[in-house]
Amino acid sequence: MSRSAILILTGVSALLLASAAGCGSRGEASATVVAFAEALEDSDYPAAWEMLTLETRERYETAASVLREFGWLEVDSILAVYAPGIDEETFAGLDGYALFEATVSVAPQTTELSTSVKSVSYPDSSLAIVVLRTEDGLQEVEVRRDTEGGAWLVDLTTLEPPLQEIPEQ
Repeated sequence: MSRSAILILTGVSALLLASAAGCGSRGEASATVVAFAEALEDSDYPAAWEMLTLETRERYETAASVLREFGWLEVDSILAVYAPGIDEETFAGLDGYALFEATVSVAPQTTELSTSVKSVSYPDSSLAIVVLRTEDGLQEVEVRRDTEGGAWLVDLTTLEPPLQEIPEQ
């Protein structure tokens, strides 16, 4: 084999290895979204909570704080609809996790989340956009790399209703 053929094969091998490494990251980001959906389906709310970004958890903490500021008498009718598991006693110590669990445990769509990944894209090294196929259309879920542990975490702060999929021509 000529020296140039060996160099070409070495270059192709390096490209294949780099591609495989990229697929590993892609697999990790989409696997996080799938694991999150499965945790909710299995009512494993502590596991689902741990898969959320810090910013998402902080939003739940802030919402719980705001609800407590309004007081039980002002929010009990709202909680009766969206988080019926929260009674006045639970409300006194309401935190972000309790609000997360109380709201997702009663949402009917929580147990019907899609795990059908259509695509994954990487706008940058710390952000992945995982696109899921749902009955209502395509659902984009942002997944961010945790700066401390490097794990991929689900970001619900940017979640929007599914987009209608345009049929391929």
